[in-house]
Amino acid sequence: MKTYILTLFTLLLFSYSPTLYAQWSFVEGKIETFDNKISEGLIKSEVYSKLGLGIQFKTSKKAKTNFLGPDEIKSFTFFDGDHFESVELSKAKVTEKRFLHRLYKGKLSLYELVNDQARPLYIKDQNGNFHFLCLSDIGKHEYLEILADLVSDCEKIRVPDNLELKFSTLQQFLEAYENCENLPETYEFKKKGIPIKISALARVEIPIAMHQNNITGLSYEYAARFLFPGKTFQTAFSMGWYDLKATFLYIDEEGIQNESIAHFKGLNARADFLWNFNDHFSTYIFAGVRTQKPEMTNGLPIATILYDIDPRMASTLRSYQGVGAALNFNRHSLLVETSLQRFPNLGLGYAFKLN
Repeated sequence: MKTYILTLFTLLLFSYSPTLYAQWSFVEGKIETFDNKISEGLIKSEVYSKLGLGIQFKTSKKAKTNFLGPDEIKSFTFFDGDHFESVELSKAKVTEKRFLHRLYKGKLSLYELVNDQARPLYIKDQNGNFHFLCLSDIGKHEYLEILADLVSDCEKIRVPDNLELKFSTLQQFLEAYENCENLPETYEFKKKGIPIKISALARVEIPIAMHQNNITGLSYEYAARFLFPGKTFQTAFSMGWYDLKATFLYIDEEGIQNESIAHFKGLNARADFLWNFNDHFSTYIFAGVRTQKPEMTNGLPIATILYDIDPRMASTLRSYQGVGAALNFNRHSLLVETSLQRFPNLGLGYAFKLN
């Protein structure tokens, strides 16, 4: 039975994924032309590494889609604030334009070149000029000299010798320069802790073997979800409120079939382990526990009914596990999953990133 359910689940998922992706691949955003005209519309949410070359843009859902590269527009911005700017870059006597992703905005702004390989960093000064931060061929930290020159107008700022060429440490340095803060001689740029993405999560579960097991009903969950990002592997923890209203069919002592309504409320905590195939699709396994205190219903006490159907359901603490998949679109995620229980559920969820 479990094998059949998993096979069916997989077929359904891959059958409908292209349709879902087609509906969600465009997100709100705006473009700015070189004559400073701004147009709002829809930008195709491409794989991140492709955004350096250009975007698919249309002014409305039914409008024609146009490809816009760094030679056609000055910049583009997604609805969540992610900003990309057209910049002319020179390498090996070859000059070409690319879109740079702005990571930090200030008097000195930090940008990243979006490509499939290493993602070099650039600084935009107050005059609008871009400076490439790099190591020389012999390993010399040339970026330290570039930064020292750019912050020379603030006498309180000293560029530490141990300033790493990475976003987290450069952001701390640029934030200090923004207010011309006085850095002590022993100042060190500590590595930031593991970044955590926080989401608001809503999930509904539907019994997919309800007739065979004489159970119908829906369960709801509203939770906070904490995601620990990684390149190909991520972990997540969620905790929230669980609510189930279900109808059970049971046979009483006189052999008459009766219907009884049960209501469960409690806390749900679970851990997810995710594998990312690309920026938009991931699969995961999960395991968790729920507290559940079934209320009394018409007829027999619900605990008695549940114990006859499955003793685990009569317990006040119930464990579970399952598999699922997620479609991710910037801050939005759609979840499809199934539990691996005697009474399996088809779960549908929606998560929205808060940071």
